[in-house]
Parts: sequence; C-alpha cells; structure tokens
Amino acid sequence: MKTVYLTILAVALFSFTTLDAQGDPQTQNTITHQVSIIVEPDNNVALRANNLEKDRSRYILKIYSEQGEMVFAESVSGKGGIMKAYDLSAFPQGKYEFIVFNNLKPVYSKEVVKKPATQYNFEEQPLVVELVKN
Repeated sequence: MKTVYLTILAVALFSFTTLDAQGDPQTQNTITHQVSIIVEPDNNVALRANNLEKDRSRYILKIYSEQGEMVFAESVSGKGGIMKAYDLSAFPQGKYEFIVFNNLKPVYSKEVVKKPATQYNFEEQPLVVELVKN
C-alpha cells in the first residue's frame, strides 16, 4: 500500500507538461502548464493541473466515452494549482478520454479504462473467527 502511494506521489511530482509552441518565437517551447491525470486501481481518477504563467489556474475537464459522446464536463479553478478527484464507479465499464482545456484549447488528454467493479460473493467465502481466551 505504501508503494502505491509513493508511486502516485512520484507521478504527481513528475507530471507531464505541455508546451506553448505557437505565437512569438521567443516564447516557443516554454512550459506553460503542468498537468497530470492519475488513475488509481479503485476506479478513482485524480486531476492535477497548474498554470505556470498565472497565480490562478482555470481549466475545463471534459470526459468522452468510447463513442465520442461527452459524458461529463466541469470547470475547475484554484489559486496555486488544482488537485481534484473523480469517482468513475457510476460510469459503465469502458474507455474514456479525459481532456483538459485552458482558454478553450486542449492542453492535455489521457485515455482511462474503467474496470468492472470488484464483486465479492460473501456466501462462498468461509467465515473465520478466532477466539482467544485470556
């Protein structure tokens, strides 16, 4: 469990960056955003985003199904960056495209596979009880 948290922390620290490759030649290849989407094994997804050019970060997250249908959209903002979790348990099993926009331009995207929920059959599991006499 500790390894999972350290892995998530490492991914967050070394998040993907996007480059501003348009406009003035002096500003080309300047890192303007740090964005990462972290997928956890329990169908939770964490968005981490930071606009390096401004104190306040503003983004729009849109989630598309395999069929290209937008199934979720949300505007998120925060001072000094954003860290937000999304629970995919209500979504049907399948692939989803997470796209992060800034000023109506896509700055990052990632495909996420929503796995089936783990189902336990408690009736088939033996009940183990340990009694200790003191």
